Amino acid sequence: MLINIEERKEITKNIADYFGIQNQQLKLIEELSELSREVAKDISSNRKISENTISEIADVTILLNQILYLAKDYTVFDLDKRLNDNIEYKLRRTKFRIRKGEYK
Repeated sequence: MLINIEERKEITKNIADYFGIQNQQLKLIEELSELSREVAKDISSNRKISENTISEIADVTILLNQILYLAKDYTVFDLDKRLNDNIEYKLRRTKFRIRKGEYK
């Protein structure tokens, strides 16, 4: 059964509120480790991406969304803007470095 975006947001918030930021940060470390292992398996098996890797990406994404939601309660700065500014900066920087030939 598919859930809509609003239901997904609500479930994410409820889970995040239940466990709290520190528990979810620790869980994120665990899930990042699992994702890293799965990506290494993909590389060693010469495959683009496995179902296990997709599952771990989902786990990491869920936890990142929970932590970002919870962090909004702890900061006076506009977290969404800061995150988007960082993403934009890093994408532009990598594009620039590729054009300069830094990754050859």
